[in-house]
Amino acid sequence: MENLKAFWERWGKLIMGLIFAGVVGILAWKGYGVYQVKQSEKASQAYDNYFTAVQKKDAGADALLTSLQKDYSKSRYAALASLDAAQIAMADKKWDVAQTHLQWLVDNGSVENQAVARLQLADVLAQMGKNDEAIKTLDALTAAEFTAAVANKKADVYLLMNDNAKARASVEAALKWVKEQPVKDETLERAITDKLELIPQ
Repeated sequence: MENLKAFWERWGKLIMGLIFAGVVGILAWKGYGVYQVKQSEKASQAYDNYFTAVQKKDAGADALLTSLQKDYSKSRYAALASLDAAQIAMADKKWDVAQTHLQWLVDNGSVENQAVARLQLADVLAQMGKNDEAIKTLDALTAAEFTAAVANKKADVYLLMNDNAKARASVEAALKWVKEQPVKDETLERAITDKLELIPQ
């Protein structure tokens, strides 16, 4: 008993301090989780407001998008709204506007969203005649799972540049990658093969 008393006199404050710190840490983590949920809910509402404004062709839609990007930049709703805005601009052939939205997503989105943005940004840059920038944008997308998509998109840019040789080489690279995958995607392989056959020698 005396030994236990001596132990607590020596180490009690330290142990209780560590326990208290642990409890505070757990509460803080739970609090952060609640905060994240609330932020997600707010971002969702902000996206709904933006989407409604777009549907109504409200002039305030751009301001709502800017606010969503600023206040909830890391949320999937900001990414989704940016992609929506880019698609609308591309449909209207407002390439500079589409470039702005996609570049924002490249700079602020998740890895997956950045990849999608880069693929679309390459299209936009090519339409603007910025073919070298389009290729550089695609070169920055190095994740293995996007190998075929990048090669295929490069072919499109090279075709716009009337460089059939590089276009064929890019499609061949995409086809090679698809054929090497352990799980075969016959539909994708057929589509790429058909594209290759359409490119002049």
